[in-house]
Amino acid sequence: MNSLGLEISETDIRSKNLSVYPVPEPVFGEESGNMLTDLALDLDRVPSKYGLIVVDAITNLARTSQDNAIMGFFSNCKKMSSKGRTIVLVAHSSAFSADLRGRAASVCETFMELSTGKPRDRPMRKAELLKVDDIDLDRDNVVAFDVQPQLGMQIIPFSQAKA
Repeated sequence: MNSLGLEISETDIRSKNLSVYPVPEPVFGEESGNMLTDLALDLDRVPSKYGLIVVDAITNLARTSQDNAIMGFFSNCKKMSSKGRTIVLVAHSSAFSADLRGRAASVCETFMELSTGKPRDRPMRKAELLKVDDIDLDRDNVVAFDVQPQLGMQIIPFSQAKA
């Protein structure tokens, strides 16, 4: 957030405008499905005045959990979102097999992928919206941008062709 000029201050936390909870780290060599269940319960207990919950990130928990535990976590988040909450789950794509990624995306109302690249030696990030309002998208859904410290996002003209 600091790189976007959105610094979090102690004042924000003390004023209760922002709450930060640590995501539990899995124990090496142990299955983490129970930790995902506990995390879902913790999210459900967040006071309703917080309409936006960002979980950054479930990558390590997902890597060490069984598929059914991960799908259960996504389903629990879907139930919470149906009660008027917005829940943003962040995970690296390496945490999921292609099959699990597809099944998890099917549970989500909105699904997007972020990626980075360096065409022509210029750092670039791409956001691709794959699903919104339970509708799968297949074209005109990519935006390229760069992050300018203290300014925010700068859109980069970008086009791609699928062959």
